[in-house]
Amino acid sequence: MKFRHVKTFKTRFYEWEGTKSCRTQEGEVIVYGIPQTQSDVDLTPCIHKYNSTGELLQKWDGVQCAHDLPTPIFHLEIATTPYLVVSCVICRNMTLINTQDGSRMLTYTDGKRDKPVPGRMCDGPPGKLIAINFIQNRSEAIIFDCRSTKLKVTDLIPNDMDDPVFIAYLETQSTGGLVIACDWKHNTIIATSLSDKQLIWRLKGEVAGKKIRPNGMCTDDQGRLCAADGTNNRIVVLDGTTGCVLQVKELQEYGDIVNVLWCDTQHQLIVHHVNDGYEKMTYFDIM
Repeated sequence: MKFRHVKTFKTRFYEWEGTKSCRTQEGEVIVYGIPQTQSDVDLTPCIHKYNSTGELLQKWDGVQCAHDLPTPIFHLEIATTPYLVVSCVICRNMTLINTQDGSRMLTYTDGKRDKPVPGRMCDGPPGKLIAINFIQNRSEAIIFDCRSTKLKVTDLIPNDMDDPVFIAYLETQSTGGLVIACDWKHNTIIATSLSDKQLIWRLKGEVAGKKIRPNGMCTDDQGRLCAADGTNNRIVVLDGTTGCVLQVKELQEYGDIVNVLWCDTQHQLIVHHVNDGYEKMTYFDIM
């Protein structure tokens, strides 16, 4: 397996610890962070959408919350209308932004401390959205029905990790789909069957001599799981069905690895990284 560098573009965002990214179904990249046009005093976040050449296509104001931190974001289509989902684990709600006309709606909210909290998100089975649950002392994945703008919880997938942070989904025939979650604090990635909620595999501890600390994950069209091991400045590629390590790609020269995104339209891995003080996107062919 080889990584071939295709291109890199610099976003209009300064380096910032809270910056988030996702991709659209067409392969465009959406970034939520602090743009370089704002002063050091004004830290109001905003949202930019870029095409694969780095051209800024659209921009929106950030979501107004009780705090000024960027929050997990995800792009989906509901009845052919594209939306950006912005989740806030502090305000405990989800906001939909119509990326065609910019209109917004609060689609899911629950202020009770013992109810599901929307966190990091990923595509699930058709018509489903999967999000991490941040309830204290309990960890699970929330399955949302997103066929209408009234997002509803349809299922909860428990796991035994202390602090699951990132999530991915892999379509499989034998298990009805795998929900894959990682706990970067405890160097763990686990895969759970969507059909019977049984643990399928677990990766814990060291990979290639270093403790793995994933801060982003995605699955590709070959059934592989790509994990951004940000602390070690590398990408770890696993067989998504078994958890076996297939490749470790060192990316020391790219700076801090923030996230990884899979572009279906171009069949390329997009690495969100920080270098020279800016948030950047680099595209790789994986052969």
